[in-house]
This record gives sequence, C-alpha cells and structure tokens, in this order.
Amino acid sequence: MADPPIQLGLPYPTHSKRHLHNGNDGSGVVAITSLSGELITAQIADNAVTLAKMADDAVGTAELVDNAVTQTTVPTATTSDPTTASGTYATLAEMSASLTTQASGQLLCHFDGSFYADAAAREVVVAFALDGAAEVHEVVLDLGLSITPLAAMHLFTGLSAAAHTVTVRWKRGSAAGTITNYGTRRYLLLLELKR
Repeated sequence: MADPPIQLGLPYPTHSKRHLHNGNDGSGVVAITSLSGELITAQIADNAVTLAKMADDAVGTAELVDNAVTQTTVPTATTSDPTTASGTYATLAEMSASLTTQASGQLLCHFDGSFYADAAAREVVVAFALDGAAEVHEVVLDLGLSITPLAAMHLFTGLSAAAHTVTVRWKRGSAAGTITNYGTRRYLLLLELKR
C-alpha cells in the first residue's frame, strides 16, 4: 500500500484547487499540482529551468546538469523509395543534419527506417559518419521482399566547439541486388548532450 501524501504542515482542504505531495517515490521531490494534475505558471519557482528560459538564454547550458539535452535537429525525408545497388557507402537521401556543439561536445544520433530488397537473402548495411570521416557503428540487416524496420544509435564524444554534420550512410551487403528504403520511412535525430 502506498504512503499517503505528506501535507508538510499546510491545511489540505478538500475544496482546494491545489495540493502539495511528495510523489511517494523516495526521491523527496515535492511537486505542486492542481487537481487536474497540471502545473500552472504561478506554481513554478522563479529560479526553475523552463523551456522559455532556455529559449531566450535566461538559463545557460552551464546551469544544466551533465548529459542534459541542449539542442536537437531532425531533417525531413522527402525522396520516396530511394534505392542502392552499390556495395560502397553513399548518403541515404536527406539523412544528413548539423549542430554546433560546445567544446568536448557529445552528439547522440538515432536513425530508424524501413527497408526491403529485390529478392531473398539480401542485406542492407547502415552506418553513421561524422564530418565526412569514415563510417562507424555499422548495422547489418538481413532482407527479403518484406518491409523490415532497422534502428541504430551512436554517441560521438570529444567534439570541438564547432558545427558538426552527421550523415546516415548505406549500402547493400555482400550479395548483389537492389535495396530500397520504403517510401519516406526514415528518421534521423541528433541530440547534443551537455558536458
């Protein structure tokens, strides 16, 4: 049975629109909520970090905890059904994005897409490349005629304070054939993590 909410010495009238509670998760964090479960602006402390304060630079990245997300970018896939029959890496259509990082920056990259081949016993190979360097974190997926999802993640660390471009690179595996990325079903997300 969960512990009842702690009242912290304040009255807890049943007609109140707001109440204090500690969440019963052992964290000791106190939250103020309305009966609808929503926080309202008047209930947020003046020194709290909010998206609005981050957007207008009232809260700088130095004030954020390590590994907090400081910025993101997502390119839009527009080319339908791109294909490759090459055993050499090429950039997957529209799967390139750039962010300017802090010194000793970190970029967490996530890619997912759906692929199929022109016949059974084929492979698609997907990897990430940073600033035109060699591909890293190679993922190989067996394919046939059915549409098959693929997902990959990679963390680039120790980046300089500069603009960095991440591309998703792809090629066919060892067997000759044509690989297709189904429709525009591909997604690249870059997250800069504060160091």
